[in-house]
Amino acid sequence: MKHSNDISLLKKFTPNEIKSEVFSSEITFFKYYQRNKSEELRELIIHIDNANYSGLFINGGDSSVRILTEFTGETIGILAGRNSVYFFKLYINENVGELISFILIKRKKRTEEELQLMAKKLGVKEIPH
Repeated sequence: MKHSNDISLLKKFTPNEIKSEVFSSEITFFKYYQRNKSEELRELIIHIDNANYSGLFINGGDSSVRILTEFTGETIGILAGRNSVYFFKLYINENVGELISFILIKRKKRTEEELQLMAKKLGVKEIPH
């Protein structure tokens, strides 16, 4: 798959069940990239733990953990983005060019304490202000 930030990729791979949320407002960030599956899985599990702590719900989180765990490839394609209300990641099997899973998170303003805790879990030493 071509490494492109063309919005047509997002339109192609966004599943109908979250399409209205993804396109509910202007997309303010959008990026396609490849990542090591194990690293993505580790980070996703941390995000789910943080969401549970802060009361957020990650739509597709648990199923994405299961699907990424079972995925046999070492590298996964990711379409990540956000609009004013939601953050999303679409996980793509590049070998067959199809969506295998997604996460959708309704964004919220985080407290300083929440930011510090998340940074610590992710191994970030200093949060820029």
